[in-house]
Amino acid sequence: MNKSVASMEGLTALKAYKQVYGNVNVPRGTKQDGFSLGGFVYSQRTHKKKGTLSEESIKQLNELGFVWDVLDARYQEGLAALKAYKQEHGDVNVPKGAKQDGFSLGGFVYSQRTSKQKGSLSEEHIKQLNELGFVWDVSDTRYQAGLLALKAYKQAHGNVNITRGTKQDGFNLRNWVGTQRAKYNKGTLSEERIKQLNELGFIWARNR
Repeated sequence: MNKSVASMEGLTALKAYKQVYGNVNVPRGTKQDGFSLGGFVYSQRTHKKKGTLSEESIKQLNELGFVWDVLDARYQEGLAALKAYKQEHGDVNVPKGAKQDGFSLGGFVYSQRTSKQKGSLSEEHIKQLNELGFVWDVSDTRYQAGLLALKAYKQAHGNVNITRGTKQDGFNLRNWVGTQRAKYNKGTLSEERIKQLNELGFIWARNR
């Protein structure tokens, strides 16, 4: 079977692109000096997947740092940004819309949660994220933070009579308590959580 060979025109355009942008992460539809570089990049990936790209072409493209798997490259970029975020903030509780060194980390975190819910996130990726303390269920994390704050409040005050504006170690305990009451009234609070709160002497009727 004849193998496809990357054209000199395509390689030259890719080298020129790298010189300008510092990488070869070429967006779809990109032109370089009038050459359809986005199309060239796409065709090289397609030929490699089919096993029809010559070894020499693969070598030449690899030397330029060619990205064969765009999704994996994006994941690796996100993982690196998440590690940097943890080093800076001490956790990976990334707020919506957060950016890390220009990378949309909030979007990356959301997409990993969505992929896991759909069952499309690989075990390897799940393991890597778990090792960083990745938060899969944001609502559960907030509940646990509130429960710890409520326990600390009880230890300090001897009760859990939370009044308006009450904060514990910076945590808005009043709002959290209101959320638990609302869920209880709607019948959406789990039996386990009701038991945990009852053990602390939680007051289900709202205090003014």
